[in-house]
Amino acid sequence: MGAVDRQRSWGEQRSISNCKLLEQHRRPRWRRSLQTRLRMYEIETLIEHRHGGPCDTDDGVIYATAAAPLIVDVKAIELWSEHWVPAVPRDALREIAIDALYGRLRPLSADGIALVLKVNRAERDALNLRTIGATDFGKIARAAERRRKARERAAKAYAPRPPRDSQEKRKPWKAAGISRATWFRRQAHVEVPAEVVRPENLHTSPPSGRECAEKPVSRSHVPGC
Repeated sequence: MGAVDRQRSWGEQRSISNCKLLEQHRRPRWRRSLQTRLRMYEIETLIEHRHGGPCDTDDGVIYATAAAPLIVDVKAIELWSEHWVPAVPRDALREIAIDALYGRLRPLSADGIALVLKVNRAERDALNLRTIGATDFGKIARAAERRRKARERAAKAYAPRPPRDSQEKRKPWKAAGISRATWFRRQAHVEVPAEVVRPENLHTSPPSGRECAEKPVSRSHVPGC
């Protein structure tokens, strides 16, 4: 058996004996993405907001159709539907799950799922939906709204701030007649009041004559030595 025949035989065996497993694992990455989990959460939030809990009306088929492509697994779809849409008939639910499993039922776009679930802008803003659009607020309008909010945030971030009362603004070292470095050096070693301090108040008093007499004098400071 040549390499081409072996490859064809391996492909036939994989497609025949493992068809269902391939359908489950062929598209797993985008289904487990953050956007997918967020959309599932928003669908459940929408159901709870509209019905006060699980949907026990005929609208459950719509919610199951929107959620099934995000779950894919038949058993998981049945478990989800038993909790959130218990009124959906078992046969209809199994057909939806099989269509989602074999790719005949694909995840909808933001505007597409909004059209199926009949979500308007007021409901979208009230529930803070991000992966579901609105029937009266399309993709182009949402993009323009995002750009407008981005410009407002940028303008607010770069807006001039009110001036603060600080030493850098008041510059007390000029009123004291000293340099800026000297002012901060004295502030670090001497506790001074906040008001302007005169230079003569910052100096210590000269030593008395007795202190000078008791202080030893080195030969280097004696004239003529």
